[in-house]
Amino acid sequence: SYFYIQKRMERIKWAQDHGVPLFLDSGAFSAMHSGAEIDIDAYIDFIKEHGAKFEKVAALDCIGDWKGTEKNLQYMRGKGVNPIPVFHTNEPFDYLDNLLKENDYLCLGVTGSKLRQPQIIAWLVEVFKRRERINPDCKMHGFALTSAKIIKYFDWDTCDSTSWLSGGRFSFIYMLEGLELRSYSRDKWHKTKGKITDERLFITPNGNSERLIPLWKHNAETILAYVDKINTLKGKAVVSPRPTV
Repeated sequence: SYFYIQKRMERIKWAQDHGVPLFLDSGAFSAMHSGAEIDIDAYIDFIKEHGAKFEKVAALDCIGDWKGTEKNLQYMRGKGVNPIPVFHTNEPFDYLDNLLKENDYLCLGVTGSKLRQPQIIAWLVEVFKRRERINPDCKMHGFALTSAKIIKYFDWDTCDSTSWLSGGRFSFIYMLEGLELRSYSRDKWHKTKGKITDERLFITPNGNSERLIPLWKHNAETILAYVDKINTLKGKAVVSPRPTV
């Protein structure tokens, strides 16, 4: 996220040193919820200076204003950068149709909407139907779209979220059981007996921070293992990086 990475540039170097591919998001959602604004010209300058370090770069979107998002996209392209367009829930499908006709990669965003998962899935079904009809080769990136069902049933090229960190925020642990990705809350962790032996994974009742990192690592590796299984099921290459953390 450009919103955060500006002050944490060492993370880009770490990723490059460990062979981890990077995808740059503008961080519009984070900025909106912190009351900040992202300077589009500063974002463009950052892309021109560091864009080669990222495999993909997303446009600066205006959440809740698709016309503003389109204006930003054209402005960025007019300044010599070519980011991936973003399409959100509650935006007109005619706009999606035009994006599909003119681009080979799109980002889909649901963050900030009040839709429940069944409604999000219904929206995604319509999005992917239109992709199949208009431009079946167009690749899709999902912003904050890594629930087990959504990963399994839709044809993503890439997707992201901070779910692997949620064990610390909401006190639960991910477990891979066959082709199912399950999560257990603190009061249900006893059900993982025999599957988890490292007690350091478990957060103490007062949430001691020194116990978070092993849980983050476990949840991240479990999600990646699930993605690998789903990719194998779909006949796709397994490409998830496995750096030492």
